[in-house]
Amino acid sequence: MITIPGRDFKLSETEVTIGQYLAFCKATNSHWPEWLEKGGKFNIYTGSYDWYKEVGMSESNTNHAITGVSALDADAFCNWMGGRLPTESEWEYAANGGKSYEYAGSDNIDAVAWYEVNSGGKVHKVSGKVPNDYGLYDMSGNVWEWTSSKEGAYRVYRGGSWLDLAENCLVSLRFKYAPTRRNGNRGFRLAR
Repeated sequence: MITIPGRDFKLSETEVTIGQYLAFCKATNSHWPEWLEKGGKFNIYTGSYDWYKEVGMSESNTNHAITGVSALDADAFCNWMGGRLPTESEWEYAANGGKSYEYAGSDNIDAVAWYEVNSGGKVHKVSGKVPNDYGLYDMSGNVWEWTSSKEGAYRVYRGGSWLDLAENCLVSLRFKYAPTRRNGNRGFRLAR
């Protein structure tokens, strides 16, 4: 966990990994990612759609960012770990890293982010790019990150992903989505 200067919270240095998340699933026998859900069409072993396999979701890719989890799944993991999701304002403050770059850690997106141009169409291992000035990796790109902030019935997510154009990875950009929905380009990081 990285202590965020000038603020009263910490964030995990990286996005939550497949290995970390699956340890939670196995311990609680709940909140399985969409790509391991029994009987689901996206299950990488028995399902009819191979999309999650194609983008790098595998139990053996333990250091890759987890995807296929909803905001509610992320909440459950964070509670299990004795933490929580960051608020949207905490996420943005930490992503800026005390600077005013376009992306988290640089104005050069290729230095700090896996995105549509350089990702090869896959999720990547965490901390494969340069961190921002607070030592946080992948705040831009790799996977979108759920926050605890709500907007009506929706939950805000930030940061861009491996699937997105550069402009979607800007620190300032935000989107919202139903908290029950899962996708192959959304994950999260832990706050305390």
